[in-house]
Amino acid sequence: MERRFLTALLITATIFLWTIPASGQADADTLLKSKTSYLFRVSEGSASGNGVIISKEIYNRNGLLEEFFKYNDNGDIKSEIVYHYNDLNQVTECITSVPATGFTTTVKYQYNKGLLVRALGTNNKRDTKITMDYLYNEDKKVKEMITRSEDNSIYKRIASEYDEKGRKVRLMMYDAEGNLIGEEYTDYDISTIKEKKLSAREGFDQIIEKKLDEAGNITRENVLDIKERLLSSKNNVYDEKGRLVEVHSNIPSARMSSKIRNVYDEKDNIIEQVHYNKFDEPVKIVRTEYVYYSEK
Repeated sequence: MERRFLTALLITATIFLWTIPASGQADADTLLKSKTSYLFRVSEGSASGNGVIISKEIYNRNGLLEEFFKYNDNGDIKSEIVYHYNDLNQVTECITSVPATGFTTTVKYQYNKGLLVRALGTNNKRDTKITMDYLYNEDKKVKEMITRSEDNSIYKRIASEYDEKGRKVRLMMYDAEGNLIGEEYTDYDISTIKEKKLSAREGFDQIIEKKLDEAGNITRENVLDIKERLLSSKNNVYDEKGRLVEVHSNIPSARMSSKIRNVYDEKDNIIEQVHYNKFDEPVKIVRTEYVYYSEK
């Protein structure tokens, strides 16, 4: 169980590297210091009572995330993630702690000529070390990612192929014996992205279709089985500024539908998310507060 958790965390923490905010100097009025979200239950169509804190993010003066907290329903810390950076603003260490279990996982990152080449994950409960190595093509895009434990009881190799525009078009997953255990294809055209995910496990094959508008925003996402029967759908609505204002989700087989409505501030930050049930009734509201370095 701990090994599976460590492997998942290593992969999740590493994905964070591809989504780090761009560093650099910023005006104090727009340089984010912290972001805190609160959950409100809805009674008679509006938020009731005091909100319960559910998450908090703390940023440094380079605009990089330093700490991320998640909270339980009692307002106690459920998990904490701390990020450390080098002088180039690259993540060098990610430490995740779960107070309720005393479980702490550390992921350390190594770079060569600016490229991530290795991530090493360890935990404080068991002498388990998991390594993730990265190999790049001539365009400096990841062509192979190999995850393994010291004894190879955990092993997965992921190979990627790209088109002439540098877009990923094929991803293949192999086990320690070199057997193909999963495969993903992506087809692009002007208005559609189509991903096909094939698994060694029967019944886990999926096709994901993403419809795009002229600005490149995803307006509809369909998840289908391998026979192209609809499993779920998601419709996105954007405003005149290209901001996502509504998400409509639907699972036909379960007769489930829901909606999320986003409200933004003048800096285009989401300050409120209203969640609706299938009867179009609000059931919960998440409100987010932003603090900037310009504020005392």
